[in-house]
Amino acid sequence: MSIANIDLEKNRLYIKLDNVKENELADEVYDVVKKVRELKPGFTCINQIKIKRPLTEKEDRFIRLIQEFLVLKEVTKVIRVSDETVQSEFEDRSIQAGGYSAQRADSMEEAEKILDQD
Repeated sequence: MSIANIDLEKNRLYIKLDNVKENELADEVYDVVKKVRELKPGFTCINQIKIKRPLTEKEDRFIRLIQEFLVLKEVTKVIRVSDETVQSEFEDRSIQAGGYSAQRADSMEEAEKILDQD
């Protein structure tokens, strides 16, 4: 099961981080790259993060690669669906790796509403 999906009409990437196994991470990053290439520059992104444990070093590296790639491919806005603790942890990573800040939402519906209003 892929962690990434896209909506071409909205020019939006969806990433769901939950229980990805370490041995699947390289394939998942490749899948994100393939899907982002289908989007136009200026795309938006919703990350749904349900990881409730510290990331392994390998997971951290792969997440940073994804964050750097999103910026390289000109993501304009990122909404993170997560609790406040996860938001803080991932916000530090996104600022360091990609130089961007993500807004937090409590639900997918809220995230969609924020991006659809822009």
